[in-house]
Amino acid sequence: MRFFIADDNDSIRAILSNIIEDEKLGTVEGETADGSKVCTEVLMSRQIDILLLDLLMPQRDGIEIIRSIMPAYNGKVVVISQVETKDLIGKAFSYGIDYYILKPINKLEIVNIVNKLRERILLENSIQDIYKRVEQVKIELPRRKIAVKENNHNGIRERGKHLLIQLGVTYGRGYVELLDLLEAISNIEDERQDKMESIPLKTLFKSSCLKKYGNSNHLPRMIQSAEQSVRRAVHQSLDHIAALGVEDYSNPVFERFAPQFFDFKQIRIRMQQIQNPLKIKEWEHVHINIKKFIQSLYFEAIKKDEFR
Repeated sequence: MRFFIADDNDSIRAILSNIIEDEKLGTVEGETADGSKVCTEVLMSRQIDILLLDLLMPQRDGIEIIRSIMPAYNGKVVVISQVETKDLIGKAFSYGIDYYILKPINKLEIVNIVNKLRERILLENSIQDIYKRVEQVKIELPRRKIAVKENNHNGIRERGKHLLIQLGVTYGRGYVELLDLLEAISNIEDERQDKMESIPLKTLFKSSCLKKYGNSNHLPRMIQSAEQSVRRAVHQSLDHIAALGVEDYSNPVFERFAPQFFDFKQIRIRMQQIQNPLKIKEWEHVHINIKKFIQSLYFEAIKKDEFR
């Protein structure tokens, strides 16, 4: 603790200094016999924790000093006086002092009061630190949420790229649109708390195109173009997966993705078409569930251990 002693009695100042030093209560950073030299600037510049103040001082009395330094000074004030007038004591407390000690000085009383003030100061400092940290968290939390959101979106896009390569969808029309859809789903789930299963396909394409092209007169055409591109990409993936199955029915990519991304009946039809290209017109037309493909792609992309 850092102390400042203001008392016009040299002996009192010496006694208080000795108590502080002998009992290892802290350090005396300044003292004065002149009340006019006690001001907020001096106390704050020296980082005074406890001001020991006599009420009856020349030039400027203790009450006037207390009024002038409060509330700017946030340390503790202990008044030491030989005056026992209730009105004066009440006035001193009303201006914000912490303790009122009557002379003659009692060492044990001084030590006891200073220890109580030290505990209070430490507690208040801890509370202030907590408030500062809370305020800092309030400032940082939105930034962190944005950063986490951006990282999640970047992550889902990167994982989507790896998945599309395995699914046979490489760079070209439909590839970028599918990645855009993954981000659109992630945004909608974050903002509206909707789950992928409940989001209409039209809503996904509209959200994706709005982000990419803005709300213009060309938006319906852009949505239609994106839908066509995605449909072509999904057909491309179907051909790729079916071809893997024809070549090796136990292919791990085929085993994993065929039933997850497509209706297996449609996979089987496409495999038969690949095996018998001359009879392709005789086979039943393949129907693809676009939403199932997009939904499966999203669920795979949000798995954290996807590519370990």
